[in-house]
Amino acid sequence: MANVPITVKNLVGGRTYYFRVLAYSVRSYESSEEVKYPVPARVKHKAITAGVVGGILFFIVAIILSVCAVKICNKRKRRKQEKGNYEYMLTVCLFKVE
Repeated sequence: MANVPITVKNLVGGRTYYFRVLAYSVRSYESSEEVKYPVPARVKHKAITAGVVGGILFFIVAIILSVCAVKICNKRKRRKQEKGNYEYMLTVCLFKVE
């Protein structure tokens, strides 16, 4: 018996298929042994889901870091302003003549 490749399309991932070939002629017919073929689950779907989840988590971390950076900068700016006001008030109090 000759080995003839056969392509079966549209198999669902994660399932097991059983194949058997029937051959017949004018005088007789024969059946092959049953062949078990487990189709692996689709990895592409899992990769897309992982990419979307990773992107969302990266976006959330980026927002948190940018909010923290803004708060730190505002805190430094406020300290600088308060320090400037304190020196100004100190100067006014020292030079105030009564």
